[in-house]
Amino acid sequence: MEFSADNRIVTLILLLLSALMAALYPPGNQLGLLGLVAYAPLLVVLERGLVKPNSRWPRKLLFAWLCIMPVGFAQAAWGMDWIASSIHVFGGVAPAFARLLAGAGYGLEIAFLLFIGFALPLFFLRRSSSWSLAFRTCWMLLVDGYYPRLVPWSLGSATLSEVAWLQQAADLVGAWGLGLLVVSANLVVARLLYIYLFRSRVELRALVLYSIHWPLLVILLVAYGIWQQQPSPILADGKRLGIVAVQPNFSLAALASNPELTPSGRQFNLTTLLNDSAKGLSRLPDRGHPRLVIWPETAFPWRFFQSLEIAEEVKRFARLYNTAIILASTEQRPSFDGQKYFGLAIAINNQGKLIGRYQKITLMPFGEYIPGSQLIPGLSTLVNRLWPIISEFERGSEYKVFELAEGYVVAANVCFDATVPDISRRMANNGASLIVNLSNLAWFGYSKASSQLAMTNRWRAIENRVPVLMSSLNGE
Repeated sequence: MEFSADNRIVTLILLLLSALMAALYPPGNQLGLLGLVAYAPLLVVLERGLVKPNSRWPRKLLFAWLCIMPVGFAQAAWGMDWIASSIHVFGGVAPAFARLLAGAGYGLEIAFLLFIGFALPLFFLRRSSSWSLAFRTCWMLLVDGYYPRLVPWSLGSATLSEVAWLQQAADLVGAWGLGLLVVSANLVVARLLYIYLFRSRVELRALVLYSIHWPLLVILLVAYGIWQQQPSPILADGKRLGIVAVQPNFSLAALASNPELTPSGRQFNLTTLLNDSAKGLSRLPDRGHPRLVIWPETAFPWRFFQSLEIAEEVKRFARLYNTAIILASTEQRPSFDGQKYFGLAIAINNQGKLIGRYQKITLMPFGEYIPGSQLIPGLSTLVNRLWPIISEFERGSEYKVFELAEGYVVAANVCFDATVPDISRRMANNGASLIVNLSNLAWFGYSKASSQLAMTNRWRAIENRVPVLMSSLNGE
């Protein structure tokens, strides 16, 4: 069957196919490898419409944007469904409208990424060659690495998160660097699809020269991954650390607009939290090594430095049970322009002494800060009136580590900090031999949030060859 150049049905099918795969490949569906071809149909449509010497730029811009936006919308609304889930549960917005908001809002960001990375080079290219394919690959990798995102992710991390042998190379090039496989695969498949659909006369020699690196690179990376997947001690020098991570799944019903969708009826109670911790400690073998109790974000629902009696109770527990404690908390301080809020990870040693605090660096958009509030006067006030649970937090700037005991150096970051490779890397460089991620994914209801943050923490562990323990309030 032969297709004409302006066959709109074929164009529509290709765009729908790309949108479907873009919605399905993010972690949580076990379909991550779809990312190797998810954008190929879109690339075919873009190349057919943009590589035209006589077409006017305004028309090209409109065409490219109309093609890309549905793909960005689908990826945001379904592939990252936790955004829509949070809007529904805590914003009181109907499910369909919540998806529409997530798709239109965060989908716009993804669409800009795809436009700059995939469409922009086609405005200047006139034919396909090994040089042009190599240039487009390098350009997309550059964009993927430096394009600003509300929620950091990369094509490499989202696509290859389920391929253990390929993941291991992240300690060489990072999860971002493995995007080379993803971008080049999409470009090659797009060229082959283009040839088939439009009976195009292309320089096959150029395509072969470009694509031959792919299987060779995969073989090398798999060999490296098999070699790296050897068991190694968690801490250097044969040290042992007993860890109890308490994930109590407390209820957020009091904050939810739809309380029936919060996954727990359990209420905040310090006595219960301490009893659970003691129960966990009793199950650890008593071998004389240090012990650590971990409470994820919001499991300790008080401001540690403003709740002195409760803070003393926590310190007494640490002394009584001879255990260090790492917990997440918040802090509120008055300032000349109102109140300042801080997200914290706090460390207490087994003698009940505060040994350090880390201030959260990566804030959650629309939860801990309002994008654009620095540029648009009054935006913060308006959003706070509509959704009072949103606060404006202050970002941290230090990559703290905590020495629980001699030779036991641990770091703790909070929730979305795990999505930024530089934070974990600097903590590891500062001597951390274990990184703890304290999260509260109950904010995102029943969604793929846990799968996607677990994927992110796995990448951070491999990139730095440092174990990462993820503990979340939703019990996952």
